[in-house]
Amino acid sequence: CVVLAGCHSLIEVESKLLGDPIEVAALRSIAWSYQPSSSTASPSNWRAKEITIARQKEYMAGLKDDIESDKKEKEEVSKKIQDLEKSLKSDRVEAGKLTVAIKHRFHFSSDLQRMSTICKVTCATDKCQSGVYGLVKGSPEAIAKLLQEKPSWYDSAYKSMAEQGQRILALAYTRIVDTSDLGNKPREEVENHLTFAGFIAFKCETRKDSMLVIRSLQDSSHACVMLTGDAPLTALSVAVEVGIAQFSPNNALVLTEVGEDGLEWRPAITSGANGDKVEPVKFEAAGIRKLGESRDL
Repeated sequence: CVVLAGCHSLIEVESKLLGDPIEVAALRSIAWSYQPSSSTASPSNWRAKEITIARQKEYMAGLKDDIESDKKEKEEVSKKIQDLEKSLKSDRVEAGKLTVAIKHRFHFSSDLQRMSTICKVTCATDKCQSGVYGLVKGSPEAIAKLLQEKPSWYDSAYKSMAEQGQRILALAYTRIVDTSDLGNKPREEVENHLTFAGFIAFKCETRKDSMLVIRSLQDSSHACVMLTGDAPLTALSVAVEVGIAQFSPNNALVLTEVGEDGLEWRPAITSGANGDKVEPVKFEAAGIRKLGESRDL
């Protein structure tokens, strides 16, 4: 939870969190609140309650006491506000026991496939140790190279989830001992010797009419392809779901770098759940069209 709460680039505009939809969803899923004015996150949904109370008070101010319907509405709204304020007081007490304050950000880099932050964690319980941490999230492949110790099940776990069409992010952290001049620490120092904290998986549902649209285009002699910045396994799952993929997922191939300047078509599905084993195919530009007649590329 601490990595998700402190490693993001969210902002607030007119009392609404804005930014990467996945980061917004992640913060909501762990039920934490984020205060942009202090760049601090803490447990519970106290911020949402705070905003709701302010809006309810603004609404109640517009109701008139000399109108019977408004008077009745005002009484009901006032009771709701009292209940929310009581709940908010309790939430703030809990939120004060653990805070994650962002001190510096290294924004997401598509080349590095990750982002990171330097955060001050203050904890009054035994859930974690207070201190300054480097919090990192990114693609499982990128984070794996930065871990002090990679779990034996790491690769099989994220690949299995990705084959189901889920978008996977790996989470990691490191304790920063030298806390001087945090704003000028090099990125390489923060994103190094990391401790694995877990994976988070997101499922982005496709539109219900996507398959029908794709099928209609195909029936009218249009070739349908997918252009995406997502992971190949996620893209393959979506392609199968909407009807772009023509063959079994076990026959799909992914273009992979081999050595410094080599390329090779390798099986997309490596979990070995079903089907015959597909052998790698050497990349030849002239053979792409023929290979595409029997494989999804």
